[in-house]
Amino acid sequence: MIKTVTTLTEEHVKAFQTYQKKINHSGRKLFIVVIRLLLLFIFGIYFVKASFEKVFGGFIAVLIFIVGIIMLGTGIKYVMLLLMHTDFEPDGTLRTVVFSDEETEVYTESDVLYSEYFTDYDSILSAAESGDWFFIKFNEQSGTVFHRDDFTDGTPDELRELLKSRLGKKFSCQT
Repeated sequence: MIKTVTTLTEEHVKAFQTYQKKINHSGRKLFIVVIRLLLLFIFGIYFVKASFEKVFGGFIAVLIFIVGIIMLGTGIKYVMLLLMHTDFEPDGTLRTVVFSDEETEVYTESDVLYSEYFTDYDSILSAAESGDWFFIKFNEQSGTVFHRDDFTDGTPDELRELLKSRLGKKFSCQT
């Protein structure tokens, strides 16, 4: 069993946001969204032009416009993911994370909430060690971060080996 106990601070939030931006490859996704918007604009111009021509040209233009709208919808999804950030509890929230061979347990406690979250390693999206920080991304909106000084049971080396063995390529180590 490996256990960390963290009192969340603004430093934790900033560290996790930096990690999240890195794994989302936000620059590349934003570029794709801009290209999709440009294509939609071009399709829209063609749609207006073709709609005044014969019916067949208008039908093709409608199909192209629908494809453009679908592309835009996918682009909007990426923009929303880029704009969303993982919700963190207020400063002073106590977060305990327990790693066993089978699952990860996360207990969060503050003045206004108490929650428990259990997940197996197959469900974790990604994890990383970078410098003095460990990051676990459970899904698109939730994750946790802790410092190497937060270990109460086990060591950072033991956790690194556990995450390597359980997550494979979903774990990266940049120490």
